[in-house]
Amino acid sequence: MGRSVFVPNDSLLTLYLNTSWVGKTGDEDEYDDFIAELNWIEFKRDLIESLKSIAPSLETVKDEWLDRETIILMKNGLVQVTLSEYCGLASVAFIPQTDLYGDYLHYGLSAHWLDQKKEAFSLIGEYNKIGSFSNGESVYEKRGA
Repeated sequence: MGRSVFVPNDSLLTLYLNTSWVGKTGDEDEYDDFIAELNWIEFKRDLIESLKSIAPSLETVKDEWLDRETIILMKNGLVQVTLSEYCGLASVAFIPQTDLYGDYLHYGLSAHWLDQKKEAFSLIGEYNKIGSFSNGESVYEKRGA
């Protein structure tokens, strides 16, 4: 069975970004773990800065996971911004805040807040998801192509 980058089921907006460059050293065949770690930290920092410039109410979260492969990058009173990466593709998902029991706190307000900023957030994304096959693999197209 194939798969693609993970996106939480309750995502209101998902952005897809290229991360295939993260471990590259300049020579296409070489991969360096140290460079990959530095580039990943820089990628997350730049992403946080971009998101915060659009929505100053978002606060950075440290060491919080949504599930086994998705970190919570930022959040405010209405949404959580999550980050997943798989095989050179990252997904940034905006999901509504929930309480301890998994119930949405303010779903309507979350959707409305995100609707107001969706156009600006969408400029960050590099790819559009076209669809998924029954085996779990997804197809994407580069924006502006």
